[in-house]
Amino acid sequence: TEEVFPCLNDTPEESGETCDQKEPNGYQWIFQKEDPLATYRDTINYVKNTDWVYHTPGIYEITLKVDNGYCGTKDVTKKIEIIERVVADFNVSSNVVEDTVCTEEIVTFTNLSTGHERKHKWKITPTTPTGRYSYAGGTNEDSEDIQVVFGYGTYQVELNVWNNCSNDTKTYQIYVKEDPTIIRFD
Repeated sequence: TEEVFPCLNDTPEESGETCDQKEPNGYQWIFQKEDPLATYRDTINYVKNTDWVYHTPGIYEITLKVDNGYCGTKDVTKKIEIIERVVADFNVSSNVVEDTVCTEEIVTFTNLSTGHERKHKWKITPTTPTGRYSYAGGTNEDSEDIQVVFGYGTYQVELNVWNNCSNDTKTYQIYVKEDPTIIRFD
């Protein structure tokens, strides 16, 4: 069996296999979910090539039965795994109010992304010339969740997630205000 990873709602194409002596005159495709509790099974007859759209993740068996009337019936079965597309999502710590925080506060970004076998990367981009930041708590752009200390400025925080089927990005704009300066009165 060969394992491939088509995406949810894609249409993988399988080609008919034939007997070497004569052209086949009968084809039967069987699509079945490999789950002892599932009763999902569908059949398509008389077409050499077909498209099939999967709407639910899981492991499926595809069987093609071919008959040419001379060589008998031959069949081949392959398993495929349908995986979910990724969705990028994260939340921001409660010390950020209306997208704004003060300088030198630690801001935590918690990755809430979904999807099968997903990978991710954080990206922080200062959108003002004064912007500077550093990761805190031993985190970095590859960490699942990150902690960041921002200097005065405006920043775009981006989380990119991907797998074999898809990629998705969520962005967030954060405004960092300067701490008040105490002026000495004499």
